[in-house]
Amino acid sequence: MANLLAKQGYLVLAADLFSGKIAVDPNEAGKLVQSARSNQEALANLKAAVKYVSSLPFIDKSRIASLGWCFGGGQTLQLALDSDNQPLAATFLYYGTPLVTDKTSVSKVKWPVLRIFGDQDQAIPVDKVKKFEASTR
Repeated sequence: MANLLAKQGYLVLAADLFSGKIAVDPNEAGKLVQSARSNQEALANLKAAVKYVSSLPFIDKSRIASLGWCFGGGQTLQLALDSDNQPLAATFLYYGTPLVTDKTSVSKVKWPVLRIFGDQDQAIPVDKVKKFEASTR
């Protein structure tokens, strides 16, 4: 997906949200996610990455987008919600958790957001997705 976006002219940066650690099983992956969520380090790293690439003279700041799946989708949504000083060109969510449904928070995002969810997904029920959709209007 990063290659596809880069071919469309977006700046793509693959951020390491787990400080170099790689999970070998679902249990370990869950622990890494919980650790990253509890200390907010992942979001801080994403914000620092956007700030850094925005400072590069050869980067078109209007082409920086965020993208993530599951936990990464939740982090990319959090990045969008907390990007007042660093607006993005677009946000791509693939089953982002946790899903924010507060209209006041979501209304801060002034750029396109592609939202992809599955109606059979057990982690994010359809009614929660519908609340999120309603909060974007």
